[in-house]
Amino acid sequence: RRGSDMAQGLSLLTGLIGLLNFTGYLYGVKALYGWASYDQMAFHAAIAFCLLGAGVVCSRPDLGWTAILISEGSGGAMARRLLPAGMAVPFVLGWGRLAGQRAGFYGTEIGVVLLTFLIIAVFLASILWTGRILDRLEAERRNAAEELARQTAVLKSVLDNMGEGLVVADLQGKFTSWNPMAERLVGL
Repeated sequence: RRGSDMAQGLSLLTGLIGLLNFTGYLYGVKALYGWASYDQMAFHAAIAFCLLGAGVVCSRPDLGWTAILISEGSGGAMARRLLPAGMAVPFVLGWGRLAGQRAGFYGTEIGVVLLTFLIIAVFLASILWTGRILDRLEAERRNAAEELARQTAVLKSVLDNMGEGLVVADLQGKFTSWNPMAERLVGL
């Protein structure tokens, strides 16, 4: 497990390096994808690094971060809802901030403040939305568990008050329970 965590971490790092260069190309910031003519990463190589990192992380869906993303629990639900926002929102807002500054609508200071405010607002809304959904799912699970307990109690009451002996066995033939009449019939 520790080896797969390390492999996924290094693969994620590879993908992030590709994403940094990809972002540099899309934003038109040469310093992000190369400082000199001999050490620039090509645009298609940046995309390949992103895909390679994502592919290796997703190659073992039963382990690590991919297992969290595909899990049926509340952690998986939260990750699936927040991950797209965590990747797309800063990217789009950063591009918008840079485009506004280049167009002369505002300076660096106002641009940073606007970007920070918008990121906080979007993530606050995403977190509250996800929290509401998780609360609703938890209430549904709790109601289902209570209903199951109620139906189990009714079934147990019916079985205990039957005039016939009843023995329940599992698929392997092992007796799992019997009602009071069955206990009296066999002398228990």
